[in-house]
Amino acid sequence: MHEGGVYFGSEAVKENVPWSQICAVEFFTDTVTTSRSQTGYRCIGVRSLGTQQRARPGNGRAAQPVPQRSAQYLIDAGRPDLIPGADGTIRYAYRQMTGWRADQAQLAAAVARYAPGLPLVKGPDCPGTINRAEVFAARRARRGGGR
Repeated sequence: MHEGGVYFGSEAVKENVPWSQICAVEFFTDTVTTSRSQTGYRCIGVRSLGTQQRARPGNGRAAQPVPQRSAQYLIDAGRPDLIPGADGTIRYAYRQMTGWRADQAQLAAAVARYAPGLPLVKGPDCPGTINRAEVFAARRARRGGGR
């Protein structure tokens, strides 16, 4: 973080996001599932105003648009809040914290210094989780049974 914004420089794509584009600094967990394991990565990112997530260089799947079929499933499950942009914000840029951690107190102090009033938030994890009742609601909706 610096006077002009937040610099994400730990990946191949280096990016400086100006404070004028940021509405929150967020922490979240990105869970990657393979055929043999499930790993959760702590992430730090910034949110921007928007109602539709857009793919951007340097961002992984946690900041990608949700395919229409998946979005409809979340709607059928009664969880449209899990669709990026549903709350009027999108995940603009982020990085996984692998091999390092962010000191939340120091981060809060830096945000207060450079962007007073900007919130630090616990953002939605990726993938968003739905409970068993919501899964059954989606199945009923898809079969034409409503909610």
